[in-house]
Amino acid sequence: PKAKVWRLKASKSGGRRPPCGHQRPPLKEGRRLKASEPPRLAHLELPSLFFIFLLLHRFVCPYHGWTYGLDGRLTKALRLKGIKEFKAKDFGLKPIAAAEFGPLLFINLNPDAKKEELKESFLEVYNRLDERQFNDLAWVKRVEYPMDCNWKVFVDNYLDGGYHVEHLHPALTDKLDISSYSTNVTPLYSLQEAAGVGDVRVGSQALYIYMYPSLMINRYGPWMDTNMVIPTSPDTCTVVYDYYLEKETMQSLGENATEFLTTSLAASDQVQQEDNMICESVQRGLQSSSYDTGRYAPGVEMADHAFHQTLARQLRESVGDL
Repeated sequence: PKAKVWRLKASKSGGRRPPCGHQRPPLKEGRRLKASEPPRLAHLELPSLFFIFLLLHRFVCPYHGWTYGLDGRLTKALRLKGIKEFKAKDFGLKPIAAAEFGPLLFINLNPDAKKEELKESFLEVYNRLDERQFNDLAWVKRVEYPMDCNWKVFVDNYLDGGYHVEHLHPALTDKLDISSYSTNVTPLYSLQEAAGVGDVRVGSQALYIYMYPSLMINRYGPWMDTNMVIPTSPDTCTVVYDYYLEKETMQSLGENATEFLTTSLAASDQVQQEDNMICESVQRGLQSSSYDTGRYAPGVEMADHAFHQTLARQLRESVGDL
């Protein structure tokens, strides 16, 4: 299912969960605003839960034209003459919890969820990003990478405490002090960080944040990027990158903006291509008849171990509920 998320005011976010209250097709957008009209919505996309809807004032079902306001109320239902015991208030879109996290917007489909829970659960993550001014960023670009590996293989690669960096990413290694690499682990998130050596893109400190189960946030130099890994089959996934740049940096670049953006994004793409290669190779190895189990490197793969423990606990709890 997909959910539409929007920001009506800077201080208030909301979400509604389609489908239509009549016969359940997904909804389509209403009228788009003119370029001169101020934007009223914001967006973020998470796997199969988020759908980007910008500058709308209503949702319209493409099947029979049932129409809903941004508050989820059913405002128009055609050709219902003669229907009995029908109350429009009973057929609105289902509300969902939405919470802002700096420039990002999250939703939770649990009807009992409270928006305060997000920040409470990831308070250290929020504070570390807030130190790096993540509320003052401009979105630059989205890039999607289809991968022939299970989504957990990509997460494992991300969480290995920099174990693979100096072997797999020579260009990135030159920008980091690998000896300074550190990892802080909790059941729901981990923080990896390393000092930079003065590169314009990486800056003086790189911070790599993982939020269980499938979101990664990287803050380095003037850049931030989010990586959402989306399972597409047992053996494939797609990693969605969204790139953000400090507004001050964006404004100061002037005529050099295109060159800086192109060079920075190319460097990031190189790292991702290297990760794609190794993750797909690992997936092939996992399918080999000669593979049994691996071992953790205790000095670096603490975040991997925590991820596996949290995932295993949730799987056991889910099986117990069946």
